[in-house]
Amino acid sequence: MSVVDVDDIEKKEDVEFVIGVGVSALSAAPAALGYQGFTAIDLFKDLIVQDLELDPLQVLQSTIPALAKNCKYLPVFRYLKQAQKNSVDYARDYPIVERLLQRKAEDFCSPSYLRQFVRSEQHKSASDIVSSNPPEKAAGFLPFLPADKFDLALVRLFLSENLERVEALNSSCSTSYRKLGALYDFYMFGPGSANP
Repeated sequence: MSVVDVDDIEKKEDVEFVIGVGVSALSAAPAALGYQGFTAIDLFKDLIVQDLELDPLQVLQSTIPALAKNCKYLPVFRYLKQAQKNSVDYARDYPIVERLLQRKAEDFCSPSYLRQFVRSEQHKSASDIVSSNPPEKAAGFLPFLPADKFDLALVRLFLSENLERVEALNSSCSTSYRKLGALYDFYMFGPGSANP
């Protein structure tokens, strides 16, 4: 038995039996066109689990502008930081993402949770909110915390433990998880970041 590259065969008579298919392993990363196929859920998974090893420039140039047409909450600041890009320049080059970049922390809060947050959660820590509420409510309450009480490590752990809820497209509470993920991105990598 012999394994020979097709380029090494000089005459077709030298081949007695052929089987198999191969693909060159030049790069394990997706091709540029492949970045348009990523979904918002893929970006949230990459933000939370950080296992996709995406090219931040390709995400910024292809994925986010395509998704921003229909998605209100996307993690964009992580990719800007990884690519060492300025958000003002990025918004100028891709005007469709400007609204994603101009948000303030309060823009990630759901008004439907405000009254209950004020009544029972406003004096709690992030850990207390997570431990004393069902995940759906905790996801709605956490964005109301001020930046100094928004525990980044705990929120990331909470999101990773509830990743299937982030992925649930038909769930009414999946928006709360996406808002929370986008707020995590905002505080961890964006204008609200303590990690410049």
